[in-house]
Amino acid sequence: MNRLLYLLLFTPLFLLSSCVEDVQGCLDSQACNFNSESTVETFCEYPDLGYDCDGVINEYVVGMEAEGGIIFYVDETGEHGLVTAIEDLPDYYKWACFGMDTVGYDGYIIGTGLQNSIDISIACPESQVAACIALAYETEGYSDWYLPSLDELLLMRSTFYIGGGLFDIGGFKNHFYWSSTINYNHYAWNVYFGGLNATSYSNVDTHLLVRPIRSF
Repeated sequence: MNRLLYLLLFTPLFLLSSCVEDVQGCLDSQACNFNSESTVETFCEYPDLGYDCDGVINEYVVGMEAEGGIIFYVDETGEHGLVTAIEDLPDYYKWACFGMDTVGYDGYIIGTGLQNSIDISIACPESQVAACIALAYETEGYSDWYLPSLDELLLMRSTFYIGGGLFDIGGFKNHFYWSSTINYNHYAWNVYFGGLNATSYSNVDTHLLVRPIRSF
């Protein structure tokens, strides 16, 4: 009998298999580094939230980083929404000029923050007030940021708030943030990012935090 044939027929299978080199790789077909030829499971790599394995956006998802910041609202089309800047602006800012005309700037629903901000900047063109500093903000190639309306700011808070004054995303401080919505006379709405009582209002001369947003 041919010697090679004899070895194949009578050598124990476990000895033959021991000569086959193990192939390490990910066995999860949903992973970016899936290898169907793997014999030994190793770590798997997955795309970031809302992205495919090539780094291309395939779905807008609340909480993902895209469009210059962190998405906190996606409309029913799945193609448009609102995004908050990655971080607060670097200082505390007053809302606007004390003594300015207080008619207008009262849009509070989602979609009114931009017009509020523009109107405030016209009535009080000081560079270091909340609306003006938000409108001047630029990051990640985007320059169309603005101060959120009251409902936009409340939505941002409710999206990321996990209780006890803690936020699992966004790096928000346990403090008050300006909205672009006026309350009455020389008082404007702000939102407390921490605790149970979210909304408050303060004199326009009060210095509070600012987190710009933009729509996409």
